[in-house]
Amino acid sequence: MTTRTGLKMATAACIALTAAACSSGSSSTQSPSSPGGGAKVVGALVFMGDDFFANIQKGMSAEAKKQGIKLVVNNTNNDPSQEANIISTYITQKVSAVVISPLSPIGSVASIKAAADAGIPVICYNTCIAPADAKKYVKGFVQTNQKALGTQTGQYAANYIKTKLGGKANIGILQCDVLGPACTDRKAGFKEALQGLQVNYVADQQGYTSDKSANVASAELSAHSDINVMWSANQLGIEGILVAIGQKQKAGSVVAFGTDISPTLANALLNGDNVLQATTGQAPLQIGGLAIQDALKAAQGQAIAPFPQLTQNLFFSRDDPAAVKVWLGNNS
Repeated sequence: MTTRTGLKMATAACIALTAAACSSGSSSTQSPSSPGGGAKVVGALVFMGDDFFANIQKGMSAEAKKQGIKLVVNNTNNDPSQEANIISTYITQKVSAVVISPLSPIGSVASIKAAADAGIPVICYNTCIAPADAKKYVKGFVQTNQKALGTQTGQYAANYIKTKLGGKANIGILQCDVLGPACTDRKAGFKEALQGLQVNYVADQQGYTSDKSANVASAELSAHSDINVMWSANQLGIEGILVAIGQKQKAGSVVAFGTDISPTLANALLNGDNVLQATTGQAPLQIGGLAIQDALKAAQGQAIAPFPQLTQNLFFSRDDPAAVKVWLGNNS
């Protein structure tokens, strides 16, 4: 698998913004209301508005249009109560399927169980509930190889630490462990890739949302002046790290490694400050499209395998600006 292959798969679709009483294949980001008539209706949830989830929605919208499905999408804004309320509304609407990236492997079980008990198949993407519960209540699961997201960046970071830092580093981490295995596996992969080096993890804090990541990263840099490497488990976390490094005027003494890809991160890999070194991205268009395919299969009573279904990773580094520019040209 190459970066360019991944890029070909990640060039599709545009967001369709509609009201809930929408035409086939369209999507809504407003409060749920009755989707109306005839065609199968898929009720989907996202939990953030970053580039990753925006592209997930693009992939969903494109596949829904292709399949002639009515798609309603709502953002929980990282709020468990909103997640529960939206799923409850979808149950009342008797949607054909629910597509969700659950906020909690434990806390989201009750709502997903309620949908399953109502005869509505549930498809997870990106994250899911605990495996034992997923086996009972979830029909399909589309995700990235989460550990590989950390491992690929970690391998690059390990080589950087060996060749540029004499095999030693003091590392600050921004994580999203509260979201479960999707995040803890990323961190595990990153750390495993650095085994054998003299590294100290001097800070490891939650910081994966736009309103917190820069402040958390700044606090880590203030509390630990010896940090010379930072890593984040998601897009908004690494973007916050870059902001904090700039505000603290740490360019030249602190380098960063990340997870996910966005126009901001692509440009950071191309600029001359030499802070962001590498990031491993996902294929959100593919994830969104496959989730809708699985929702349609489940609504038709078809079995879905494998579980989980893994999509590809896209690796980008400062060493390959051409690949970064190709991605940026397709995603700006």
